[in-house]
Amino acid sequence: MAGSKISAVFDLDGTLLAGDSTGHWLHETLLASPLRLCAGLALLPATGPLLLHPASRPAGATPLFWLATLGLDESALRGSFADFVARVQRGQAALRWRERGVQTLERHLAQDHRVVVVSGAPALLVRALLEARGLGQQVRVLGTLLSRRAHGWTVYRHCHGAEKCRFLAEAGYGNTWSYAYSDSPEDAPILARASQPFLVNGRPRLVAALQRRHLPRLQPLSW
Repeated sequence: MAGSKISAVFDLDGTLLAGDSTGHWLHETLLASPLRLCAGLALLPATGPLLLHPASRPAGATPLFWLATLGLDESALRGSFADFVARVQRGQAALRWRERGVQTLERHLAQDHRVVVVSGAPALLVRALLEARGLGQQVRVLGTLLSRRAHGWTVYRHCHGAEKCRFLAEAGYGNTWSYAYSDSPEDAPILARASQPFLVNGRPRLVAALQRRHLPRLQPLSW
């Protein structure tokens, strides 16, 4: 990849999607199995408080994710993600695309920009979602990496916060990029390295606070 080519970096959940893709998949998967659901409810006193805060959410979600994937090999895991994505595309899931966000991404592609989606969701799920939108061949995907452990799946490397910048550097995008789009202050490290950073659907007070602290170029977007 030519380092000089314009790069546009997009978050997925809350930016291109109105909701948390992993959370919706997890919810549907646990509800589909009474046994898994009962076990998940038993874990809630420990996991529930962790799920309420972005910083601790991965720790809270990990045991639930393992439970939801217990007994699945890689082929079955991919199949579960594919079934979920198909329901999203048919409008049968609570998750939906932010069409203005997708249109913005497509405009970057039309200008021959390098576009990458960097997400805390599992890379397998992110790729399945983008392929369903017809973007799988044009958009690079970086996401959380999974490993199989004790007959289920857990997080091997979480693509979150400042770690997203390391994922991008390792993938050949360098340490700065032309555009970055995210709905989350957790992505401040990515936004800070963009020439034109955008916060999607951020409250005015949050935008002002981020601009004041370390993101003077930050621009708000409403999708």
